[in-house]
Amino acid sequence: MSTDGMLEEWGTRLFYGMPAKGKRPGGAGVIFMSAGSVRAQVRVSVRPHAKQVMVKITGGGRGM
Repeated sequence: MSTDGMLEEWGTRLFYGMPAKGKRPGGAGVIFMSAGSVRAQVRVSVRPHAKQVMVKITGGGRGM
């Protein structure tokens, strides 16, 4: 899968949610974003010069 294909799939899931259970992607009423529109939406969502944060998760590992 190409990078643009991954952006289209994950961008659609991020901004429009997961398809309902039992619904196949690409069916009627499913919205797909182009890779360029995903990039533009992410740029709008992220402020310029925003501080970066690193999170370290330790322990657990038995589930979410």
